[in-house]
Amino acid sequence: MLSPLSWRMGDNELPDAFWYKQVFLIIFLIGVFYSNVSITVPRILLKGKNYQYILLVVGGAILFYFSIIYFEQFIKYPQKMHEFFNPNKPYSPRGRWLPGDVFQILLYMVSIGLSTSLALVQKWQRDEVERQDLEKQKINTELSYLKAQINPHFFFNTLNNIYSLTNLDVKKAQEALLKLSRMMRYVLYENQKDVTLLKKKSTLFKTILS
Repeated sequence: MLSPLSWRMGDNELPDAFWYKQVFLIIFLIGVFYSNVSITVPRILLKGKNYQYILLVVGGAILFYFSIIYFEQFIKYPQKMHEFFNPNKPYSPRGRWLPGDVFQILLYMVSIGLSTSLALVQKWQRDEVERQDLEKQKINTELSYLKAQINPHFFFNTLNNIYSLTNLDVKKAQEALLKLSRMMRYVLYENQKDVTLLKKKSTLFKTILS
């Protein structure tokens, strides 16, 4: 199990085998965490392969458990810990300590749970950004379509009104034509930009209302 790195027994430091095991567990759990975030969840769980994902998680737990057993035997962890805690008693191999094994499997499951949650949150954030981008594109497309429909009708109706006005008051017709020219310049050039200065809009409105 993972223990505080400063843990001591009286004035004696724990044997090196203890620290080797801690490093092994940390490296293994970090590998499980990041491989689950970047590979297993995106490529398997989020693709709808739920049963395959469960089998991989269970298989990973079994691999994790037997890797610990093999590593402990390799560094002679049980013997070293027995000699440290019971220096006056001869070492004899025993069965594994069940609570310790359960705790280590729980560490594995916590790593899986946290990494899966992180991967799902990241997926949700990416989907939300894509949704907002698509919504923005949809709005821009609809606005462009409306402009394409409204502007020609507005333009021709205004021209007809100016034409009728020329028979009544030529000066007013000229002023109306000038206003129309400014409005069309704004629609064709300024209004296509993502950002328009408030000063330009204000000037246009004053021109229309004057």
